[in-house]
Amino acid sequence: MSDREFIVAIPMPFTGESIVDGILVGWLVEPGDVVEKGQHVAEIETEKSVWEFESPCDGEIVSLKAEAGDVVDVHAPLFEIRTSDENVRHLVAERAGDGDDGAAVAPTDASVEPAGSGRVSVSPRVKRLLREAGVEESRWGEIAA
Repeated sequence: MSDREFIVAIPMPFTGESIVDGILVGWLVEPGDVVEKGQHVAEIETEKSVWEFESPCDGEIVSLKAEAGDVVDVHAPLFEIRTSDENVRHLVAERAGDGDDGAAVAPTDASVEPAGSGRVSVSPRVKRLLREAGVEESRWGEIAA
């Protein structure tokens, strides 16, 4: 690790070819918390399971980019962390005109959709039940919760 701190945006991880997004189940941290590499920071649901997301580095949580229930695209930022871990420096992007200020810039091709935004979040178990009942995926959003 270096002595110089910088802020990086930690993205939703790529977990497999068929996974394009995940649902943030909940946070286990909040801004201002100091975390260690490998510490569980969030629970995420993908098509295959619910799992605990681990911090890829030591540092201080700066901000959370999604809320419980949000659908988060793979590679969209989940949270920002202040760190001096050179292994994650590649997640720092320069802001135009600001030079290397260590500020993270979110990728433009990935997004976070708030819960209730019209995009249907369906658990793997419910997906299986809907498919078994013959309900077309395009109609899942019409079913009242």
